[in-house]
Amino acid sequence: MEEEKDSKMIINELKPDPEDDPENQDQVVSKSPVTGDEGIFPTIVKSKEEEEEENSEEASAILNSKKRLDVNSLEESEEGAQEESKASFSKLSIDVTEEDSIREHAYNYFIFTLAGKPIFCRFGDEFHLSPMFATFSAMIPKILSFYSNNEFYKDRNFLRCIRGKKLKCVVLIKSQICYVAITKYKETTSYLRQQLEYLHLQMVSLITNQILESLKERPNLDIRNSVAGLEKPLHMMSEMVKRSPACFLNAFPVLTLHSLLRKDLYQLIEENKPNDFYYGLLVTYTTVLGVIENKEEDAMICAPDINLIFNYIHSLSSFRHEETWTPICIPGITEEFLLHVYVYFLNPHFGVVYISTSDQIDVFYEYSKSAKALFSEVQELKIINHLENWSTRLYQPIDMKEITCAIIRNDTLDQFIHYNLPKPRDYTQEHVELLARFEEMYSRCCSFSNKKTFYLVEKEEYETYVIHRNHSVGSFKFTLLLRLNESITEKQIHQICDDLLIDLKQPKKSLFINTKS
Repeated sequence: MEEEKDSKMIINELKPDPEDDPENQDQVVSKSPVTGDEGIFPTIVKSKEEEEEENSEEASAILNSKKRLDVNSLEESEEGAQEESKASFSKLSIDVTEEDSIREHAYNYFIFTLAGKPIFCRFGDEFHLSPMFATFSAMIPKILSFYSNNEFYKDRNFLRCIRGKKLKCVVLIKSQICYVAITKYKETTSYLRQQLEYLHLQMVSLITNQILESLKERPNLDIRNSVAGLEKPLHMMSEMVKRSPACFLNAFPVLTLHSLLRKDLYQLIEENKPNDFYYGLLVTYTTVLGVIENKEEDAMICAPDINLIFNYIHSLSSFRHEETWTPICIPGITEEFLLHVYVYFLNPHFGVVYISTSDQIDVFYEYSKSAKALFSEVQELKIINHLENWSTRLYQPIDMKEITCAIIRNDTLDQFIHYNLPKPRDYTQEHVELLARFEEMYSRCCSFSNKKTFYLVEKEEYETYVIHRNHSVGSFKFTLLLRLNESITEKQIHQICDDLLIDLKQPKKSLFINTKS
């Protein structure tokens, strides 16, 4: 309501005064500045002698002013030129200041159409940076034309990276949209492209692929209005891709629980789950507790989709503090249409997510009834207390002897757990660089055959980085990413990896969620 009042007030202020309107000149009558009465100003009739005297006085005044102008004309012209130059510089400095401000950041992301229409940038204002977007859109096809035989639209992702002395620029083109990442960090091209892939995923989720594909027929279409007001998830995704292993691992985080506790949760799910849903999740603010499957649906449960839902939870406070029923595109299910996502949290350590292909309000009430019944059960049985203990323990430091940080990826289930990593909001520059280091090793690992065991050790003066893939435990395969606090022998490293695998086999711990059964 306040915004409406302000807008009306501005409109009223911008309305022209009726006395200034040429159409109303005949209707305007003179009024007294004191009484406001009409027609009290008398018409003054002057004689010819009086008029001649006034004219002679005006002529002499004009001559005197001309003399003064002749003397001071040069000074006034110089002062005027200086004022004009200051004014023009002040206008120019708006854009210069905007471009200078984005250079202060160590990284940035830009999203724009191939026609140069700005959509989003992480730091800076899209409107003031329009010339930069136009430069990007003109430069990228031109560079590609030298290498791809002018077949820009056949192989638009031929250009991957532009390197500078202390700067790296990575380009990704998808669905008539260009994504650009600029960074001063030591990040690999593959890592930056994965970050841009997640930004594209978020874009599709916000406006669906139908709108993006419409750019093929109308390249000059400005879709920024479709994103207006929805920038929060894009801003949050720009941060999360650097503050979570989920991006480069292409897996979703799960919370380690006691096996009996996880079993009790699934029993409660079976008793209280609704009839009509695609699939559901039991979650904390940052991890998955359980996957709710519908046997009648052949659901595609993709790690990027789950990470996308977490991004909405992080970026929109309504998802954390209210019962929400939101139309969202889930690209792993469909890129063309909006689905409805139900999210409701009891507290930061326990919440329910349901994904539905129906938009009927009756479905919402069914989900609400299911969630409230589940909340009542976990409180009555004191399960919520155990969940809070396990959840708070996730980010507490653990003494793992030589290991200062560990990430374990279940390659069969596309899930991961971690030790001695802080919450994403508490990441420091050291943690961001650590993830970049792990990603570099993991990308090298992925370039080799999945059937072979991959083992890589990088030693420094005070630290050792290890990646070991294709560790088998039962029917599952794992990848270990470790940082050790000292330079140790390979025999000791192998022993450490074996000890971690033994921990994975403990029947009391349910480290991962079996979604393949």
